[in-house]
Amino acid sequence: MIFAALNRYDKIILSAICWYMLYRVSEGFSDLLQGMLQKNSYLDTAGICLTVKAFITTIAFISVFYSTNSLNLALCTMTISALAVTFLFEFQLTHKVCCIKIKAEWGKCKKLFKETMPLLIHLLLISIMLNMPKYAISLTYSEKHLGIYASVFSVSQIIQAIFQYIYTPFLTSFSKLYCNGKTKEIRILAVKILFAFIMLILAFISIMELIGTPVLIAIFGKEIEHYDYMILPAILSVCAYCTMCFACILEIIMRKFYIMLVSQLTGVFTGIICTFFLLEFAGINGVSYGMTIGSVVALIIMLGHIKFRVLK
Repeated sequence: MIFAALNRYDKIILSAICWYMLYRVSEGFSDLLQGMLQKNSYLDTAGICLTVKAFITTIAFISVFYSTNSLNLALCTMTISALAVTFLFEFQLTHKVCCIKIKAEWGKCKKLFKETMPLLIHLLLISIMLNMPKYAISLTYSEKHLGIYASVFSVSQIIQAIFQYIYTPFLTSFSKLYCNGKTKEIRILAVKILFAFIMLILAFISIMELIGTPVLIAIFGKEIEHYDYMILPAILSVCAYCTMCFACILEIIMRKFYIMLVSQLTGVFTGIICTFFLLEFAGINGVSYGMTIGSVVALIIMLGHIKFRVLK
């Protein structure tokens, strides 16, 4: 809200932001309830909750948006339906199988807040890194350019999910290896995953070089063909960002929060400076180059720390 106020968004944009933030609150409660279900071996029930909520909120948004052509009203309906599903269906179902008891113990809350504060800052910083290009474009270009970049960038974000699918299954292995002091095995596994990332990056670049433009035209229309030069820089920026996120996960597993936050702060500030500098020389692609440079700087600091300090 402070960020929105500082940027002096109009009432319509501010309203949309508020509704979407409330929607994310419902998602936070859903994550908590589904975690309880998973912990008690009711993952099938968590799947039912996810499916019901996804179906209802999607139908609510689409039906209202296409009938009224109002984004705010659609977000409002989606958010209210999400909150209703969370507290009237998910909560009741979770309470039935897990016997939830709501009890506030401020001492434990304070301790938990203190322990998780570095992770909160970490999530804030990676969010800034991911959204920095769009924000920079909104300040220097028209809404049309922002929409075009967002369209191109949305395709490249599929890469983010693929990267996560690669390293997520190994997180438990990293944790067990680190607890057992097997640093050599951690290095070997990390190098294998990084090598897989490199192969993926080369594959994505090759594929998008061949079919990137036709795919964009098929999804967003003929007009976007004139902006296909944004595709490869956007892919490169997302790949660098995803690799940096993997390094952050390793630092979290090893509880090295300080160096993780220092590296991320360095990367964010470097990325911001480079973004606005490169916008003058590289045009709209400057935002992608700035994000890439910021992510690489943070990645180098973390990998250097892991190699020479943690796993030496």
